[in-house]
Amino acid sequence: MTALDQKTKDFMEIGILEETPAPPFDTDRLRDMDPTEARVMTLHIQDTEHKLEALERLASRTRLLLKSVNGKFQNKQIHVDRENGLVAKDKDGERLQLDLLSSGEQHELVLHYDLLFRVRPNTAVLIDEPELSLHVGWQKKFLPDLAEIVQLSGFDAVVATHSPFIVGDRDDLMVALGN
Repeated sequence: MTALDQKTKDFMEIGILEETPAPPFDTDRLRDMDPTEARVMTLHIQDTEHKLEALERLASRTRLLLKSVNGKFQNKQIHVDRENGLVAKDKDGERLQLDLLSSGEQHELVLHYDLLFRVRPNTAVLIDEPELSLHVGWQKKFLPDLAEIVQLSGFDAVVATHSPFIVGDRDDLMVALGN
C-alpha cells in the first residue's frame, strides 16, 4: 500500500493523475484482517497496481520531457496540467503563453515532445542542424538528452550538424563528410 501511495503521488506531481486527497491507509490494519478481508484487499492492490502500470509509460516519458526542458529553461518551468496540457509558468508561478517562449525554448519543447510522444519505436529519425536557435549551453546538452530519449523510446536517430558542441566528446559517433 505504501508503494502504491508513493506511485500515485509521483503521478500526481508530474500532472498525469488528478490530485484527489485519499484518506491514509492504516497498514497496521493488515495484521488484524480476517482471510476474506485480506483477499479483498489483495484484489484491490492488484487492481490498483494494474491500473497504475498502464500509466507508467506515459509517466516515464513525461518525467523525461519535464527534466530535459526544465533543466534548460531559466526563470520559467513547464508543467503538465490535465485541463490545459503543457503549461509554462514564470519564476513567480504566473502562467505564460507557450507562443511567448523564445524560439529556442519553443524548439526544445516541440522537439522533445515529438521525439517522446510521437515517434514510434524502430523508426529512423533524421534531425537536421538542431543547433539552430540553441545557445552553446543547450547544444552541449543536446546529445545526452537525445541519447536518453532514444533509449526510452526505442528509435534510431541520425543528426546532421555543423556544431562541435552538439557532438561534444562523442566523436566516436561522428562521420565527417568529405568534399
